[in-house]
Amino acid sequence: MSISEMASATSIWVKQVTTNIVKKKLLEPEGIQGHRWMSYIACFILWTAAVGGGYFYYCQRIEFGIQQMVERIKNDCHTSNSSCQKGLFVVQKLASESGGHIMLEDNYGVRVTLKEFAEIENLISAYISDRKKILAHVTISPLSMTHQQKAGSIDNTSVEIGIAPDNRIVISFTSDIIFNDENVGEARLAILLSDTSPLPQYKILFILWLMMTPVISAIGLFVINMIIRKQLEQKKVRGKFIILTALCLLIKENRTSKKKEEQFGSYRLEGRIARGGMAELFIATKIGRDEFEKTVALKKILPHLADIPEFISRFKSEARRAALLQHPNIVSTYDFDQIGKDYIIEMEYVLGKNLAEIFSQLNKAFDIHAAVYIVSEVCKGLHYAHTKQDGSGKLLKFVHRDISPQNILISYEGEVKICDFGIAKVGVEHTVTKQDELIGKLPYMSPEQISGLPVDHQTDIYALGVLFYEMLTGKRLYNVRTPAQAINLIVNQPVSPVKGIVSDIPDQLNDIVMRCLEKDKQTRYQSAQKLLDDLEIFRYDFKVIYNMSYLSKFMQKHFREKRQQLSQGGFAYSTLWDIAYKIFNS
Repeated sequence: MSISEMASATSIWVKQVTTNIVKKKLLEPEGIQGHRWMSYIACFILWTAAVGGGYFYYCQRIEFGIQQMVERIKNDCHTSNSSCQKGLFVVQKLASESGGHIMLEDNYGVRVTLKEFAEIENLISAYISDRKKILAHVTISPLSMTHQQKAGSIDNTSVEIGIAPDNRIVISFTSDIIFNDENVGEARLAILLSDTSPLPQYKILFILWLMMTPVISAIGLFVINMIIRKQLEQKKVRGKFIILTALCLLIKENRTSKKKEEQFGSYRLEGRIARGGMAELFIATKIGRDEFEKTVALKKILPHLADIPEFISRFKSEARRAALLQHPNIVSTYDFDQIGKDYIIEMEYVLGKNLAEIFSQLNKAFDIHAAVYIVSEVCKGLHYAHTKQDGSGKLLKFVHRDISPQNILISYEGEVKICDFGIAKVGVEHTVTKQDELIGKLPYMSPEQISGLPVDHQTDIYALGVLFYEMLTGKRLYNVRTPAQAINLIVNQPVSPVKGIVSDIPDQLNDIVMRCLEKDKQTRYQSAQKLLDDLEIFRYDFKVIYNMSYLSKFMQKHFREKRQQLSQGGFAYSTLWDIAYKIFNS
């Protein structure tokens, strides 16, 4: 959930609480005088206003700090003999010198070029790729970065910045490799600057402010009561004034974050769920005749891409592919339309959580029965997609290529659904774009996928095996951040058996998971149906009785407080405690 969405959800939640207080207590003859606990409510509202003001100031300072760093980097890139200008020169030199080697498939020449030019002070990593796979790379000190931001393009070179764990600024340069007017690859280089980021200072200030807000709230409440006691004689009026004053403060602090409903054609946009590189996803209410309303998910192409034919064509192709699949374990695509200049895809809205969110909430391994049931349901959806035929009976050969926790949805009713099938590869299309080569998340790619080789349905089975492994162990199988790390671990390193981590897991189930993770496609499961058959045999042998109702109870147990819906069913509201937790752990 993004910062703006958390702020919006908090505003709505607090507004509901205060509205109920006003309706139930302010209109009673005794007001708040006869209820001591109402004083505590007033103090809580004052505290909420103070926290809200501090939080939004923190967000503004973070955004301002990032923009300052971007401007500083841009200026530095035009300063002679600066680290940024040296990095810019080196990556452009790599791009110009390696094009001929790539065209001749001379990998040794590429490595020599990288070694010759990628010698720069404070270098973190550098690599050269032909967009299918990495041909040569140098990694001095792998780092995890936060607050990554694109700084723009300088001399046809893309520049990005980020923050290293030691609070120093990391800058990366990416340049296309052009040879004979043809884009044959890219060169990338990352360096560590000596400058430090101001962002942690803002977090410390916010934490100090958060610690001060209870005292400020108590003082504010005390002052308000003292003023009212001197000026007002009637206790009933005094109680109403306290609540209304606190409510006004709250509304003033949260006005900037209040999310308004937006009419969009025949849809009412209730809020944004996610935003990607090509489109953004909304929860929306479709409005029909005679007050007919239906909650749907609406995927809308980003405004700055709506006029680019290439992206429009890809968006239409995604809609066509997704519409071919109609199965209980796959998110349905209902419609494709154009509203003004905006292209949209209307899809089924699944009220629930994805596996990534469930992993985060549980913070431990799944129950074996639950994991087996969820994977079995995913197998059903995958087998349907892998064996889908067109009207003439020709096999379409769908391959999802991104089976990962974010793309497995679990509804509160216990349904299991695969989403984002629009990015799937269809074997009969006979067209391979550059974007098709490495689609997916690195930790869930198969050996053949990360190596840039042709992929088929067994790639999805491998990814599902990784997911299965993590559900049973509660641990990440491949904790990788770069393609170089992924190639080394996924292609070369053997996988530790599940039983080595969870000793009480049955041998039969351990063998099923490990067969999914075979690096050799010939020994891996040949179809999702075969994997499903073995899981059904396991369920029968061990008398596993677990179905949709059990999964529904599991979701209700762990996400009961999150399931506060709008009138049409929709958002789960975050409280102020959720925001504080995310700030402390960001």
